[in-house]
Amino acid sequence: MKVSGGFGAGKDKDVASKIKPKGQWDRYTSMDNKTAPPVRVAVRILNEADDGEWVEVGYVKSQDNLFTEAAVARQRALIAEHAKRLYPLKILPKFKLEWGYYKEDSEEWVTVNVKEVDSSDGIERKIGFEGIADPATGFYCHYKEGRIVDKQAAPVQKLKER
Repeated sequence: MKVSGGFGAGKDKDVASKIKPKGQWDRYTSMDNKTAPPVRVAVRILNEADDGEWVEVGYVKSQDNLFTEAAVARQRALIAEHAKRLYPLKILPKFKLEWGYYKEDSEEWVTVNVKEVDSSDGIERKIGFEGIADPATGFYCHYKEGRIVDKQAAPVQKLKER
């Protein structure tokens, strides 16, 4: 989409459609695990002083599992934002990051080169992201009866006072 504004001969600039966390989470949860199994995603700090360790942030799904790299590339801002939320002392806003996903069959992290991946408009309807639950902020948490739960477990019970 092209936009121009202001007075005079305004400049045209490309506007990429912004992906919203809630919409991507809704798409993630609506996809069937059999046709779109969750794929682990992580970030790694591009810093010479760092050990290059992958820090797991969440999961992506894509339609028929065909767009994993595009899912990571297109949702990289959501993934980076959530990494900074989960690990505020480890991943600082000024750090440059690279993104990757875990390939189960080879048991290794695969770096996604976001410049080489075709993540054209319209792909966001075929992909989804769910971050690791962050109870401190409530992001990507599942609730039952007003309490945060593990998405496969029963509500967390309050400890009785002794």
